[in-house]
Amino acid sequence: MSKKILIFGIGPLAITVFELIQEINDIEVIGFIVDDEYHNNNNFLNLPLFKLSLADNNFEIITCIGYKSIRTRHSKFLELVDKGFRFTNIIHPTAVLCKGIKMGMNNIIFPQVCVEPNVEIGDNNIIWSQSLIGHDATIYSHNYISAKVLVGGNCTIRNRCFLGNATNMINDLELEDETYLVAGSFLFTDTQESAKYFGNPARKVSTHKEEGIKI
Repeated sequence: MSKKILIFGIGPLAITVFELIQEINDIEVIGFIVDDEYHNNNNFLNLPLFKLSLADNNFEIITCIGYKSIRTRHSKFLELVDKGFRFTNIIHPTAVLCKGIKMGMNNIIFPQVCVEPNVEIGDNNIIWSQSLIGHDATIYSHNYISAKVLVGGNCTIRNRCFLGNATNMINDLELEDETYLVAGSFLFTDTQESAKYFGNPARKVSTHKEEGIKI
């Protein structure tokens, strides 16, 4: 019997995740939720579209908020927690999750991701296709890991980080809160909080403490 869930959001990520779920046999999307001010139709993708204020929080949800503002992803997740919603994880059947993994809630793991043994993953993370999370790594919460990212073994990625496409890092690194690693960069050193890194080797090029990560 399929688990029935709701998707929060109607943007490009919500559409992508909806299509992803069609390849998962035991999950069925029964509708979408948006903030009241964005509700201008009762249907989306031929399914019911609910105002947040009227949505049924007896169903589990997955939030689909993109990467334009990582802090918005964080704050909306906390708002939905406060409203009593329960969350699910979306894991594509081609993803490989090895033994000893611990995972929180509201995570989306795309096709052909590999998560090696003894990794810990918090809440509200997105890990895109063909990324590899090395053994014994710790990924906190509200992070956006793009496609073909390599996270080295024993690395720690704290909160609200953005790792661009095909970024790499060596083992045993610490990425502080709101690290932004630009696509194609290779990181060899620990990062500073709210800093943007670019290049091979990746070096700090700017900071974003006030506004957070904006893509």
